[in-house]
Amino acid sequence: MSDETEIKLAIPAEELAAVEGLFAQDPPAEVESTYFDTPDLLLRQHGIQVRVRRDGDALLQTVKLPDDQGSALTRAEHEIPIKRPTLKLDHLLSAIPEALREEIAASELSPIFTTRFIRRRHRAGPDGVVELAFDRGEITRGDQQVPILEVEAELKGNDLSAFIQVVLDFLDHVPASLIASGKAARGYRLVTGAGPDVTHSPKLFLEPDLVLPDAIRLMLRHSFTHFLKNFAAAEAGVPEGIHQVRVGLRRFRSTISAFSPVMNTAGADGLIAGVKKLFAVLGTVREADVFLAENLPELAAAGMTPRLVDVVREETGRYRCEAQDQLAAVLASTATARLVIELYGWIESGAWLKQDSPVDRLLAQRPVGDFAAPRLRKLHKRLLKKGKAARLSIVLDDWHEARIAAKKLRYAAEPLLSTLDLPRDAADGYRKTVEAIQGELGHLNDLHVAEDFLSKVIKTAAPQRRRSLKSALAVLKDWRARVEDEFIAGAGRAFRRFEKEGFPLRKGSAQR
Repeated sequence: MSDETEIKLAIPAEELAAVEGLFAQDPPAEVESTYFDTPDLLLRQHGIQVRVRRDGDALLQTVKLPDDQGSALTRAEHEIPIKRPTLKLDHLLSAIPEALREEIAASELSPIFTTRFIRRRHRAGPDGVVELAFDRGEITRGDQQVPILEVEAELKGNDLSAFIQVVLDFLDHVPASLIASGKAARGYRLVTGAGPDVTHSPKLFLEPDLVLPDAIRLMLRHSFTHFLKNFAAAEAGVPEGIHQVRVGLRRFRSTISAFSPVMNTAGADGLIAGVKKLFAVLGTVREADVFLAENLPELAAAGMTPRLVDVVREETGRYRCEAQDQLAAVLASTATARLVIELYGWIESGAWLKQDSPVDRLLAQRPVGDFAAPRLRKLHKRLLKKGKAARLSIVLDDWHEARIAAKKLRYAAEPLLSTLDLPRDAADGYRKTVEAIQGELGHLNDLHVAEDFLSKVIKTAAPQRRRSLKSALAVLKDWRARVEDEFIAGAGRAFRRFEKEGFPLRKGSAQR
């Protein structure tokens, strides 16, 4: 078994000559891979890929496994040479988790799609630490085809910083874009006819004796991986994919906030600014999705005429399409590819850890459980303070501040509560209480944002549509005035419950 770390870049057609020039001295090899699965795609359901590949004169069988706890661009790989281009079941069974072996062994495995391409490759970086491969061909299933025109960069060693630099240098010469889905994922989409998968974040549990730097790295990896797994769905404009990409980025930022006392982000200001900018572009489309899915049905139920509902739906749909086009262009840009690659390098480098003083170095050796209790307690108190200020205020922006505090507490608490000396039901109850606050504040925020959103739609609409849209805006304002107090009351009840239940850990207790 070995780990495979690679970055895939899509080559624009207009840059084909430039790429061919870079690989002109490299001999071509014909590569053909056949991927196997069961009729119900059982391997795919478990994130497993198995292929038989002819690469020039070599014949290989490869099994790839997901690595949710590892870095976002790394997978566990089992590869063996074979003599005939047929599946060796014993190798597959030895590579996959034991719990799946009986089920897979009893299933019928057969070829489901094929990739065929010409590959040119060479080594780059110090001591040839990176293999750059230029692939041109297609993924096929029956008479269906998807083109392949990409460059893969694979780490051949341990020098990750050199690997990152080689890829960034390549992007200086060729303005390519990030491919978040490998050839296998694209082949499966050809098989199913479905769009890119949407992935929800699995729960992350940290051991209390895990040292602080390792815990931070795991949390950063976890959020970054969640972001990257939904990247293709966001490119395709899938509403839930856009939402999940934003969740991943929000968790990433919340991790930095939660561990700010021990993190050094001075060298990453540009990266963090890039994350915020991308988050904002995603937010424009997300606002439209929330308005269409939640606000517009509420307005229809509140008495907006069917004619006005149709006009608002059509104009919001137009606005969303335009925003999605802008988002797709941003996600497909070389700037975003660089941002993602540099973020990956920053996470894996550990350069985010403070090491300036003896106290910093001492903290780096402490278990995360020692840090979690006081930090969560501080975030808990901050949410109480923001909630109290909001309940005494008549300004909705104060409720927004409380919502941000709730998000920071929730995303920090989800992994860190597992490091504390808490019964599981107490930890789960606390999580649910924080989630309830965030949910109530989310409804209130959506109410607050809806008016601003519809105003933006009006500004971009054709003049003949604006009168109808302004009438719809008047209905929205009236509806908001009628329900706002009810939404605020719901948020207040959630906060009172939060205050009553309190922080679930007594002072002085932290580790199990």
